[in-house]
Amino acid sequence: MSDDRDDPADDRDDPAGTDETADADRTGGDADDGGVDPIGGGAERAREAAPDSAAEAADEVTHSVLAVERTVLIASVVITAALLVFLAYSAVTTPETAPPTVEVAGATATDNGTDLVRVALTNHGGTGLSTATVAVDCGSVSTEVEFENVPATNTATGVVVCPAGADRELTVRSWQVA
Repeated sequence: MSDDRDDPADDRDDPAGTDETADADRTGGDADDGGVDPIGGGAERAREAAPDSAAEAADEVTHSVLAVERTVLIASVVITAALLVFLAYSAVTTPETAPPTVEVAGATATDNGTDLVRVALTNHGGTGLSTATVAVDCGSVSTEVEFENVPATNTATGVVVCPAGADRELTVRSWQVA
């Protein structure tokens, strides 16, 4: 008859206790059953170690998330500061390529039923204009006035003749930077 009990002499050959057949005999399973220990020795120790591993993993995730949040916060502060500097700079300076503007600076009625209309061209740019053309529509009459050598951030005036009392519409048609 065979004896199913575990012989302690079998462990003498394997002092580390890695004999798979002996483990299978103790657990009542196969040697390759994945190390399931229904008695509770190794499995219980593994369950006790799991919360530490999970806690460490959670700590690592938390630290990673905090690092990303810090990076995003720093980036948003830098971007906001840069935007504010840009807005302040834009508010204080006029762009070099700002288009010139034109307006009626005054009108004088004449004895022959016409108005002498004074047209003011303002150069807002930081560079002078070598030439500029302004179209003036006075009701049914259209004319142009040419300006030459208008300094930077300066105004030049010209005079056109319009029918008396006519609506005036002014448009800068073209300009060339000096």
